[in-house]
Amino acid sequence: MACPALFGGPLAVTLLGLVNGRRLGATPAAQLAVAAAGLVAFGAQIVIGIAAGRFWLGMVSVFATDGVMQWVALTGLQVLVSATAGVAAWMAVTAFQHRPFHAYEQGGGEPGRLFLPGLGVVLGVVLVEAAAAYLAIQPALGP
Repeated sequence: MACPALFGGPLAVTLLGLVNGRRLGATPAAQLAVAAAGLVAFGAQIVIGIAAGRFWLGMVSVFATDGVMQWVALTGLQVLVSATAGVAAWMAVTAFQHRPFHAYEQGGGEPGRLFLPGLGVVLGVVLVEAAAAYLAIQPALGP
């Protein structure tokens, strides 16, 4: 889950963590903790983005100038914040799923491959973030 953390940010990691936790039989409390940690990391990412003067979600950055939407190249700060928030969420997921994972392995379970699900979640999150960013900036564009 480290690559989705770096490329998809906290939402991608949280979604994968919830799917994986269900497969591992994690308790509802552990699942809730994973979701809460992911939302806190995502919220921190948004707050830092707003404080930096740009609206961005994950790897998507938009702002409006003179009624025209501008999609801009990512700055180093945006990439750093998204990756850091993703890694923070990944650390929380790992902490809450450590015991269920070992119990799953000791019960004869084989670790699943998460490459394709991870790639799908990263792409899906980027698309959702792009749509959310577009909808958020749409009022600034006018009629």
